[in-house]
Formats: sequence, structure tokens, C-alpha cells
Amino acid sequence: MLEEIIANLVYNRKRYLYSFLAFILALLLVTIGITSTVFVVVVTAIGYFLGGPELNKKFTKIKKILSEDSKEENN
Repeated sequence: MLEEIIANLVYNRKRYLYSFLAFILALLLVTIGITSTVFVVVVTAIGYFLGGPELNKKFTKIKKILSEDSKEENN
């Protein structure tokens, strides 16, 4: 029985995740209004993209280039 429940959760994990996110969004809309909810969603999306590995790689590459340029200027 427990194995069936776990298998069902794993199989339908996206459905449960999106249902939970929609519930949170609905609560935000009801409690704080549309403009505040849009602001929260936008800030969350910005945080999601800033925390991604692609952006971290770009920052590392930029940092490496800048450190190489500063070393060349010092020599």
C-alpha cells in the first residue's frame, strides 16, 4: 500500500508540484492583491534565473577575464 502511494507520488510529481504552486498563487492573489502578487512572482523568477548554473558560469567567465586583464595591466 505504501509502495503504491509512493509510486503514485513519483509518477505524478509534476502534477502535484504545479497544483501546489497554483494554490500558493491563488492564496497570494486573494490575500495581497494582483499587483503585489505580480511583484512577488517577478522577484521569484529573477531569483530563479540568478541562481541558475548558466548564469554562474557566465559570472565565472567574466571574473576570469577581468582578473586576467588586471594582471596584464599590473605587469
